[in-house]
Amino acid sequence: MAEVNKPLYEASAMPHLISFDEILTHIGDLGRWQIQVFLLISLAILVLGLQNMVIVFIGAIPEHWCAVPELAALPYDVQKNLSIPYDISDEGVLKWSACEVYSERNYTQAAFLYASGGLDSLSHFFYTDGNQTSCENGWIYDQREGGSTFATDWDLVCGKSWLASAAGQSLYMLGFLIGCIVFGEISDKKGRKKTFLFTILMQATVSTASAFSPNYPVYAVLRFLTGAAAAGSCNSGFVYLMENIGGAYRNRCSNGVSIFYSMGWLLLALFAWLIPSWRHLQFGISVWMFILLGYYFLLDESPRWLYAEGKHEECEVALRKMAAINRRPYPENVQLILNEKKHQIVTDDGKVREPNVMDTLRTPNMRKKSLVMMLQW
Repeated sequence: MAEVNKPLYEASAMPHLISFDEILTHIGDLGRWQIQVFLLISLAILVLGLQNMVIVFIGAIPEHWCAVPELAALPYDVQKNLSIPYDISDEGVLKWSACEVYSERNYTQAAFLYASGGLDSLSHFFYTDGNQTSCENGWIYDQREGGSTFATDWDLVCGKSWLASAAGQSLYMLGFLIGCIVFGEISDKKGRKKTFLFTILMQATVSTASAFSPNYPVYAVLRFLTGAAAAGSCNSGFVYLMENIGGAYRNRCSNGVSIFYSMGWLLLALFAWLIPSWRHLQFGISVWMFILLGYYFLLDESPRWLYAEGKHEECEVALRKMAAINRRPYPENVQLILNEKKHQIVTDDGKVREPNVMDTLRTPNMRKKSLVMMLQW
């Protein structure tokens, strides 16, 4: 019969040198520890799905038309019939103008006749005025279900409609790009856990604050910062998970994390239906992220990062804890000898330096892969 719990190495006078991957295989490359980390990180990735797509709802531009103060008390359909130009498509669909109004009609008289029930007696000369002008008195938004968006609050329509998408997604993704670079560097230098917790705190703070934005410029800045923080928490958390899982299971765990990301999209649709006010929706999907700061007590620093940084004692402590949670024996009579950082680069002239973002473009092989990934994104 085979021996039970046979040690990885037989006892000898000198400890055996062992690599991180070898010891990870022995203590469990997909055990209870990895599953726990997977669930914790996936919950944070779900938040990313909420923040990435929330613009679809909070920045939406509903049907709108020029406001005419004299007609404010009339039903929407009557207001449009009296004051708004329209076109009829080749398919026979009527489309009201969203940005122009008839400028010289006697709207006071029309409102009076409607109130007295005699709108049919309105002079035909009323309708002959074809002069049109832009919306000088603001807009009316079709919000019969009680919803609101920041586009309607700040009149980001007609000539300003591009601002809604700029703040909602373009600035967010610009922040995401910068966050990938900046927090990627910080994650490599300061650690996965510290970067992850800091960016979670940053994301929770700025995204919650954006629900109270007094105007468009403030919201745009906060949206940019939300994107940067989201990139930092997503990437540092994802790397934390992937680098401490056995290679055979990384594709499965990566796909599993993506499922949580998609779940964020599905939940967002439900939340938007339940919470029609954009400020309340933004607040609701953001403020609960402060709970994730409790990960400080649930996550240790990444063992792989400690190994790469040459932090031998801390790495061994983390690996022993991983073995205990996975209910696997830690191999005795082995040692991780880390004299220097594993990720340092030795240049052709023999100098040692830290890697940087330009290394993704330095060699032909890495340049090809990096450009392909950039194009895909």
